[in-house]
Amino acid sequence: MRLIYSILLYLLSPIILLILLQQAFSRKGGFSYVWQRLGFLQLDPQSSGSEKIWFHAASVGEAAAILPLLQQLSAGRGGVIAVSVNTPEAMRRVQAFKLAKQKT
Repeated sequence: MRLIYSILLYLLSPIILLILLQQAFSRKGGFSYVWQRLGFLQLDPQSSGSEKIWFHAASVGEAAAILPLLQQLSAGRGGVIAVSVNTPEAMRRVQAFKLAKQKT
């Protein structure tokens, strides 16, 4: 069974990637959205020695739910808080939170 799954995954990967790219650009998410979906995050290179916490929000609702937690954590610690998401809209909400936090 695992062999069948592996063969199907190998054969369907290019199609899945094309669908992922199509969704990224139709939802105005761009390549950063694709990279996050594949598990890659861009962290500040200067943060290499600091403590890191990584949150993943699979939906817009989950992104909205973690914002109060992010606010409390960012106020009380000096490390890096990374957030990855599955949708461009969730990414926009997290980025809007980060911008609002920087203004205060």
